[in-house]
Amino acid sequence: MPDTSLRRFEVGGQVADLNSNVGCPLCPRPEFNLGFSAAFNVNQYLAIESRFNITPRSVPSTESALWGGHGSEFLTGARGSARGRKWGLFAEAETGFVSWSSVPTWILFSSPPGPVTVSVYQSGRRSFPATELGGGVEYSPASRVLVRFDLGDVLARDDISQIVTWNGMTYQDCPGPCQSWRNQPQATLGAYWDLGKPIVRTLPDIHQAPSHRFFDRFNIALITVSLLGQASDAITTQRVDHGQNEANPWSKPFVEQGWPGQIGIGVLDNAAELSVMYALHRMNHHRIERLVPIGRAAIGGMQGYRNDRNE
Repeated sequence: MPDTSLRRFEVGGQVADLNSNVGCPLCPRPEFNLGFSAAFNVNQYLAIESRFNITPRSVPSTESALWGGHGSEFLTGARGSARGRKWGLFAEAETGFVSWSSVPTWILFSSPPGPVTVSVYQSGRRSFPATELGGGVEYSPASRVLVRFDLGDVLARDDISQIVTWNGMTYQDCPGPCQSWRNQPQATLGAYWDLGKPIVRTLPDIHQAPSHRFFDRFNIALITVSLLGQASDAITTQRVDHGQNEANPWSKPFVEQGWPGQIGIGVLDNAAELSVMYALHRMNHHRIERLVPIGRAAIGGMQGYRNDRNE
């Protein structure tokens, strides 16, 4: 049945929980962000979106924690959605930056190392490249209104180098690896309003029987492949360092506990995978339903290969 509740443009606001501690892992960071979002719906499945978040309060810079000010985040990218009448599922990939307004940009003077080292800093804004991969669920309580919740992993570039002037000489000061990438979890909840010309879409008939059984031979084979990919990731993760350097921020608290935690996150991971597949199955999005275990198998296989190379 045709539906015109989806419009060409989308605007709204959101709250986000992001611990963007790039540059100073031990420095305090406000995790609560406020922001707004705008999107262009290419069709009923694909949208190009941009969002901007900022911390409403500023962290003061101190002698022990020189990084401070307001934190901000800008991300733009693509979002793919599979929708029913009220509920929908989506995945997104975005790129942009995270930024802090008061961080050391220059060391104007630094005394020679010794019992007492005196440094004078100049502060300013510094920004770091970031990407985000995530997904979640959306709900439409009324026509042209969407409430969306997503969980993501923000991968931000960490640059702790500083420009130092000492005894008339200028050089780059870097106490450790100057640049690295840091994974940071982010949860976002927002409300959005559709504007502009309508996009005609065909909603699935909830009374129509699915074209195949959920646990048919094809799905069982795909789920098996997904389990093999996850197993390769789990085995190599525990074999390399018992999960102590796990990059995924959502899995890290479990994986660090050894095999009990690894098995626990595996159960949760597969429960989520099967739930998403079944929801897509009930919405008659069968092609996307098949892609879920294929994508999960590919991710697990790549992570297992990377772990094996780093062993």
